[in-house]
Amino acid sequence: MEYLSLYRKWRPKSFSEGFTGQEHVVRTLRNALTLGKIAHAYLFSGPRGTGKTTAAKILAKAVNCQARGDSPDPCNDCPSCRRINDGVSMDVLEIDGASNRGIDEIRVLRERVKFAPVEGDYKVYIIDEAHMLTAEAFNALLKTLEEPPSHVIFIFATTESHKFPATILSRCQRFDFKRLTSEEIYRHLSFIAGQEKLQVEEGALRLVAGQAGGGMRDAIGILEQAAAHAQKSLSAADVRAVLGLVEIEALFSLGEAVAGRDLAAAFRLVQQVEEAGKDPALFARQAAEFFRDLLVLQLPGEQAPVGLEPEATGRARELAREIAAAFLKKGVECFLEAGVAIRRGTEGALSLEMALVRLILEEEPGGEAFAQRLAVLEGRLDRVEKAVQALPSARTVSREKEKGSKGALEARASEAPAVKGRTSKTRVPETDTQEARAPETHAQEAPTQEGKKKAPKRAVGAGAAEKGSDITSPHADFPWWDRLLEEMRGKKRTVEALLKEGTPRSYCPGRLVVAFAPGFRFHWENVKRPDNLRLVEEVLSRLAGEKFTVECILEEEEETRTPGKEPELVQKALRLFGGEVVKSEEEE
Repeated sequence: MEYLSLYRKWRPKSFSEGFTGQEHVVRTLRNALTLGKIAHAYLFSGPRGTGKTTAAKILAKAVNCQARGDSPDPCNDCPSCRRINDGVSMDVLEIDGASNRGIDEIRVLRERVKFAPVEGDYKVYIIDEAHMLTAEAFNALLKTLEEPPSHVIFIFATTESHKFPATILSRCQRFDFKRLTSEEIYRHLSFIAGQEKLQVEEGALRLVAGQAGGGMRDAIGILEQAAAHAQKSLSAADVRAVLGLVEIEALFSLGEAVAGRDLAAAFRLVQQVEEAGKDPALFARQAAEFFRDLLVLQLPGEQAPVGLEPEATGRARELAREIAAAFLKKGVECFLEAGVAIRRGTEGALSLEMALVRLILEEEPGGEAFAQRLAVLEGRLDRVEKAVQALPSARTVSREKEKGSKGALEARASEAPAVKGRTSKTRVPETDTQEARAPETHAQEAPTQEGKKKAPKRAVGAGAAEKGSDITSPHADFPWWDRLLEEMRGKKRTVEALLKEGTPRSYCPGRLVVAFAPGFRFHWENVKRPDNLRLVEEVLSRLAGEKFTVECILEEEEETRTPGKEPELVQKALRLFGGEVVKSEEEE
């Protein structure tokens, strides 16, 4: 009897017989067959070797089976099922989209769909690699898909569904076939090996499952090829020889060289791999997977499956204890980058050697030097925060200046000779009052009315605050200032340190004006930053129970007020006593 490849021999013939890993697709199609809700067009999308064409053939057999009855699975015994299995049915046509991709082939197909099926109920067209059809071919097929004959079913199989026009996708029922897991492939390979009476080690089957890339057809093909290579018992070494993989011992040697920071030994290993004729890109992928496995073995609790044979896991666990997790992570990244560089055309051995240089010679991630640099940065940050908090507040500076000026004036007054026409009760304006008081002998000459408050000093950015129509309360009455600073200390310490150097100049419902002294421009600018100001407004709104906006202003330098602009009486007092105007508490 003619030999039949294992992947063809063990191709599932029904949904309930060996169709592995696509339960979501199988369940939907079986229910549709049971209920008689058959669509006129299907799109099977997914990686290669996941069962798209197999599912299409099973569906074609099921809709044309002459003895199916109420079961959703074909019988595989009736004449229709046997002809479809043998590939000679007139009602099921398989078309290769890669070689029949033009508009002329689709025009011929449109003419054929008019004819009724020969022996079944449906004429099924299976178009494999359908994404290869040209745009013109898709457009020619569009009208047929929109209004198909009742006896026609189209099944498109593709690995690249994103290349389909949206007009085609909208007229098909789409089924996405997923990659099979290594465990699903391993179980199916074990079943096939048992049925074929193959002597296979568990490590060999798991290695095949890991190298199949999620495709069952590829896995069965590797198993068949490796079994022919081994002749008797199939081992993991036979699988590596067939696939061109390096031995597991070479990977352990690489890990030990990296753990010992032995660049010379690592370079010798690369040379041996090159002399053995191994693919450098494949070796880079193996090395990345090996370091990934070591990293997984370091994880506590339940661990993800690794691609190592059971007998090598214990040794790998011991090696993993000798290498830091951050170093293993860097190893995975270096070898993945080397594989990409090799595929782009870079010389293989050179890419591998440079990956080892970056891994072994460069500083270990999270090492002692890194920790030292991190400690230096943290120390600098602490010093900056302490410096910001230690800056004198505007109120403290003003009071110290006030005390110094007042003491100087009193000293001069005690030493000055008596001036004719002026009484001893003449006094210099004190900074703790809210107006400029004139001496008693000249009270009638004062230019301002008694009790009238002095207008606040102009401030940068005061804008609306100077208009004054919405300002209703002085800063001393603002009830949430201390609580605002306390809340900001917990939210963002740096903003609290900046904000406390300001003074709530005025407020009204929903609006607060905060003033900063001229020497605190840095604080003013940083509190005004959108992110900081937004945080202050959010905290203040929550405290006040209403929406609040905050405006920050910067008071102008005091030197901008010239003596010529002061009241005449004040000017005389300044000339007499040699004094100067200082800020009062209200002007803070």
